Amino acid sequence: MLGEVHQLASQLWMIEGGFVEGQPGLPEAANALLFQAGDRLYLLDSGMGETMRAAIEEQLMTIGRPHDFTLLNTGQGISGNGNNDIIHNVLADQKNHLTQDRLEADQAQALSARLYVLSRYVDPFRAVDGNGLRQFGLRAMREVLAAFIGQRKALRWMVGLAARHWPQMDESADTAALLLPEDRETLEIGGTTWQGWRLGEDDVWVLQAGQGLWCYLPAEQVLFAPDWRDAFSPVWPEMQQKSPTVLWEKLEQMTREGVISRLVDGAHAEVIRERGMILQMVEQLLSRRQGLQQALGAILHREPGMTARQLSRRLRKLRHRPAVAWYLDEPLPADMICFEQFLVSLLLEMGCTTRGIWRHKKFFING
Repeated sequence: MLGEVHQLASQLWMIEGGFVEGQPGLPEAANALLFQAGDRLYLLDSGMGETMRAAIEEQLMTIGRPHDFTLLNTGQGISGNGNNDIIHNVLADQKNHLTQDRLEADQAQALSARLYVLSRYVDPFRAVDGNGLRQFGLRAMREVLAAFIGQRKALRWMVGLAARHWPQMDESADTAALLLPEDRETLEIGGTTWQGWRLGEDDVWVLQAGQGLWCYLPAEQVLFAPDWRDAFSPVWPEMQQKSPTVLWEKLEQMTREGVISRLVDGAHAEVIRERGMILQMVEQLLSRRQGLQQALGAILHREPGMTARQLSRRLRKLRHRPAVAWYLDEPLPADMICFEQFLVSLLLEMGCTTRGIWRHKKFFING
């Protein structure tokens, strides 16, 4: 339940995220983690919305005043950064606010930039909630605006118009300091190698994991991995980097080596404690992803040059395949607009090339 506090160890608490009531269209608030190590206190992500804020502040008062307080943001999304200004209210002798990249203070501008990149491949306005008439109206408005100010500015204006109804949030970008690349070191965990940073006296190991950060607490053998099992990640083409498969394989090895006793997911309410359950879920994710990639590859080998929309329709005819059926039936992540958006990212990850016109790019398998 949103704002519920779960005590995971004597000095470790998870504040549960979830749907922010009365705010449709926004991503769900991410979970936050509070960890006390001696006179040092760490807040890993801050969630968003007043319910999360109140729960975090109440737990901070229960813990009491630390000597050092550190707020760490594991990613760029507002779902985990919306209450960053809590740092101004914390009583501590020293306060730090750390992030890997500069925070996107203007979320509307950041979203419109992502929509612009996505529009190279598919039309995101085809997935707007509502009937076809509303979709047609929004697309027509976009094209009229684009004729005068260009596609990029048209998207920026339309997203900015919608953003007026978003709740007030403060990511406190002015207090954030970057984790410096020169301070990064190689970290060994259960036979896996990571690049990252050590905070405190080995209190928190901050691991580079794709687009975001994972956090490992050596004393508790806890891994805080926001969106680790999001089978649709990454869902924005401009964020495409290494496959999530690499991270899942590392997670599988660390679990087998016995260095993870708990896995805390930043985007879900579950805290997985059983090693066998972690292994089973990772193996299922790897198998399903491989099955979907094989299905897409087979389609494009037979019929090269299909759009993401055409591929989505063709996959529905392969629902008899368990991996395909699972992806079609699984609820979409909150920050994802449509299934075609996921297919674009997955096809690019597979090394596909594209040709064709704006919003209707055709995909081709290399080799």
